[in-house]
Amino acid sequence: MTTPFDLMPDNARVWVYQSQRALTADEQETITKNTNAFLEQWAAHGKELKTSFEIRDDRFLIVAVDESFNQATGCSIDASVAFMKAIDTEYQLDLFDRTKIAFIFNGQIVIESLSTLKAKVDNGEIPSSAVLVNNSVSSKKELDEDWKQPVLKSWVSRYFKTLQQN
Repeated sequence: MTTPFDLMPDNARVWVYQSQRALTADEQETITKNTNAFLEQWAAHGKELKTSFEIRDDRFLIVAVDESFNQATGCSIDASVAFMKAIDTEYQLDLFDRTKIAFIFNGQIVIESLSTLKAKVDNGEIPSSAVLVNNSVSSKKELDEDWKQPVLKSWVSRYFKTLQQN
């Protein structure tokens, strides 16, 4: 059973999938339609799940489950991951590459590799005014409150502190 995202409770469990590129309007429409169809039949041990889905900023696919209704289990989570992998493959989005981090600055979403992060900060390519997109959030409340964080209030701030000490 799907429900509007804004009606999901704060404790709803969320998974955020980050696309390495912006999705077109047509892609978003098709992905949303197909994901909602999947969510309508998604179940855990035969029990329906109360779910929701949305795409934010043309790039972040977010699945939510209200586990106070019924809990997602290992097999049901595996099914959702398999579904998202199919989307990933079909649209070539790199949704499962956790070595890339999203930042927002100058009105743009910029994806950076963990391996070059310190150098990008040192070179001023990532400004201290940037916002980090924290895709490790696990509840709707965290998504609403901590998903987008000022970079200086995130774990990335340590790279700026090292820069200030030099």
